[in-house]
Amino acid sequence: MPTVFVMQRGRVEAYEAPVRLDADGRATRDGWAASIVSFASGPRAPHRWAVVAAPGIAVMVGARGVTAGVSPLAHGEHVFIGGEVEAIFSADAHPLPVVDGAPDAACPVCCEPGSAGRRGLFDCPKCPARACDACWAQFPHGRCATPGCDQPAAFDRPLFTAEPGDFWDGLR
Repeated sequence: MPTVFVMQRGRVEAYEAPVRLDADGRATRDGWAASIVSFASGPRAPHRWAVVAAPGIAVMVGARGVTAGVSPLAHGEHVFIGGEVEAIFSADAHPLPVVDGAPDAACPVCCEPGSAGRRGLFDCPKCPARACDACWAQFPHGRCATPGCDQPAAFDRPLFTAEPGDFWDGLR
């Protein structure tokens, strides 16, 4: 699940996206300054993320201002809210186990039926790709095989976690 890391009083707070943040960088339901939301341009298109700025609030993604109130987000981008709050967006995730499929369903890549030695089918958290764990392990360059999807395919790698030194404010 995508995560938004916010530096607050010298500590890093993690919020699961989608999330609304207030002007102090805390998750809120009312009085929000920026909202991190998902979107897809079509039913088979990859899910992407964007920041939506509330009217009158200065929000920047990296060095670019959020024009028209909306800006796309990529993994690792810094979001600045109102000049005081810095957040880091992370879309890092492992391939997700398929929960709606039959346990013996065939892999759409290698066409092998589910059997002993395989952990089952897994979906890409970023696009509609589905494959068994053996195929995920063999995808070229350790990435999802879908063109344009750069989702890492490894199951055992640690996920990104922001540390105070990752923030611009933490470098001062």
